[in-house]
Amino acid sequence: MNIKLDYEILGDVILMRSLTAKKVVAIYSIVFGGLGLVGSFSDAIDVWTLVIEILLIVLGILLLIPALQRAEKGLIITGLVYYSLLVLAGLIFFFVIPFMGFIIWGLAGVPFAFSIVYLVRKGKEEFGMWDDYGNPNFPKEESQLVKDASFVENQLKVLAKMVEDGLITEADYEKKKNLLLEIE
Repeated sequence: MNIKLDYEILGDVILMRSLTAKKVVAIYSIVFGGLGLVGSFSDAIDVWTLVIEILLIVLGILLLIPALQRAEKGLIITGLVYYSLLVLAGLIFFFVIPFMGFIIWGLAGVPFAFSIVYLVRKGKEEFGMWDDYGNPNFPKEESQLVKDASFVENQLKVLAKMVEDGLITEADYEKKKNLLLEIE
C-alpha cells in the first residue's frame, strides 16, 4: 500500500465526508425508529412515542433520497436536535439508572456526532475550504524549478517551430538549446 492510498484512507476516517456522515445519521434514524415501533407494540401504545418513531423513520428515508439534496441540511439539523435531546436524556438517566443511561447515551451519541461532522464538513465544502478528501484547498504556489522547467520547455517548442519555419538554422537551435539546458 502506498503513502497516497494510506493518506486517502486516513482522510476518510478522520475527516469524514459529509455524504458518509449523512448516511450514518439516516441509517441510525431508520433503525432507532423501527426498533421503537417494534417495542411500542408490545406494551400499551403511546401516541407521542409512535409519532416520534414514525418521524425518525421518515427522517432516515428522506436523508437517503438523492433528489432531496437541498433539504438534507435541514433534515440533519432536525436529527441533531432529536439526538441531542436523547444524549441529554442519556446523561440524566446515567445518574438515576447508570446502565440504561450509558446505553441511551452511547447509542444516541453516534448519530449526534455524525450530525455534527456532516454540518462541519458541509460548511467547509460550501465555502471551498476542503476538497473531497479533507485536504485544505489553499492556493498552491509553483516551485521555481517547475516554473523554470515550463519556461525552458516553451522556449524549446518556440525554437523548434522557428527551425521548422526556416527562421533559424539547426545549428542556431542547438546553440540556444544548449544554452537553455545549461549544457556546455
